[in-house]
Amino acid sequence: MKTSVSLVALLMIFFLQPCFVHGQDYKVAESHTILKDFLHKTFPVGDKYIDIIYASPHGMFSYNRDERHARVSVYDHSLNQLFETNIKEMEGKKYETGLVVNKHLYIFATDKNQKLFGYELNPKDGSAVQMPESLLDIPSSDYNVLSGYSPDSAYCFISFTNYGKKGFLRAVVLDNNMKVVHRLQGDLPSKLYDIAFTSLLLSNSGSAIGIAGLNNTPKKKENDRLKFTALEFSSEGNMTANPLEGLPSGYISQFHWASIKAGFSFVALLAPNDKNEFTTLVSGEYNTEQRKVINISQSPLNIPVPENTWLLAAYNLKDLSHYLILESRHVDYFYDSRTGRSRGSNYWAGNVYIVKTGPDGKAQWVKQIEKSQLEAADWIYTGIAYMLDEKESLHVFFHDRPESNSSDPKQNQNGIVLEGRSMNQTSLIAVKFTPDGNVTKQIISSNKNQDFRFSPTRSYSSQKNELIYCAMNWKVAGQSKLTLGTLSLH
Repeated sequence: MKTSVSLVALLMIFFLQPCFVHGQDYKVAESHTILKDFLHKTFPVGDKYIDIIYASPHGMFSYNRDERHARVSVYDHSLNQLFETNIKEMEGKKYETGLVVNKHLYIFATDKNQKLFGYELNPKDGSAVQMPESLLDIPSSDYNVLSGYSPDSAYCFISFTNYGKKGFLRAVVLDNNMKVVHRLQGDLPSKLYDIAFTSLLLSNSGSAIGIAGLNNTPKKKENDRLKFTALEFSSEGNMTANPLEGLPSGYISQFHWASIKAGFSFVALLAPNDKNEFTTLVSGEYNTEQRKVINISQSPLNIPVPENTWLLAAYNLKDLSHYLILESRHVDYFYDSRTGRSRGSNYWAGNVYIVKTGPDGKAQWVKQIEKSQLEAADWIYTGIAYMLDEKESLHVFFHDRPESNSSDPKQNQNGIVLEGRSMNQTSLIAVKFTPDGNVTKQIISSNKNQDFRFSPTRSYSSQKNELIYCAMNWKVAGQSKLTLGTLSLH
């Protein structure tokens, strides 16, 4: 969100941190520090923002990045950079994830032998203290990483899954003193199915349960289009798979899972067998003692949701209700018919759907934001970011034409291209949803002549009333720049 300014304005900016109030609710601030297009993850820790920079910019003719070096950049709450330095203790290791526990940042990395190590980062000088032993041995360098916490944050986990013919799950559970509580392992049930996804949940006692979504072969429109399996672990950490039987007929997808005392609860979207859209919300529980699905309920959605819509996030509220945040999106790839080589791609992000459930797991309301965004390079400016405030209202942020601003976020619009000069015609928009279903929409800032613009789909972190984001100045051939910013609610 930076732009050209006069000499007087430059002098003012030199002495004052840029901080602009838009309307009555949102406050935007951005750092003066400009970075190359590294991959990074920002963590709010105490009175500082700690940015872990873990992969170098890609080259002019290649998207490959050097992932065997990591740096740390520390900022104060005014986004003044305090220092940036290499994390020497992680030299030659690949950053995998980070967790904040008791206001301490722990980062995890694998060496070339696929051993996982943990480090506590010192925010005063960027040094790191390695945990005394390796945490896991991972069978392959091809995996997906997932990390998270128990509902009360007393425990945390890091898991690695591979979805190939020799699919596996490896995970470690740690308490808030970073002591190993469990090591979990097992082979994923992929002989008859392709693995679509896996999730892992922790209870407040530190016990774990997993869920695997399985694509049936061949894919059909009936109930066997997707199969779901509970992954249970013995006291020794060994895994067994138990199919989830008793789900309603139709295409069920876009699950949100939550840990409960004896298993897990879930809410999901259901498309009847003859429909190409989700029209029903399904909720229920999986009971580990009975090893079956119980307490199934169904409720209609007041707005149907297309099948090409994906669950991006879900928030659990204090009264056990939920927000589900979904967006229609896809990528089109173009190839030369003679050579088979790629000729480019289009990244499209469409309508947003917010589903609010009640404590009973039934749908209370569905709200829709109509939009159509397109860009050719990557997910840079397309898509949405979101945060939950202290009053449990949901805020959604995205780029749009300013003339689409109205009290009705469902207003019809033509599609917009979010690149080049077309970005000058857009603004950063906020839409607020209250738990009772009230919706307001407003412009936060114009994108006209801005050098750096809010990137919704790049790495960001959120905490109550504040979003930490990346502002991008996108260029071809690996020449992009970025800076950190905060968007806070007042």
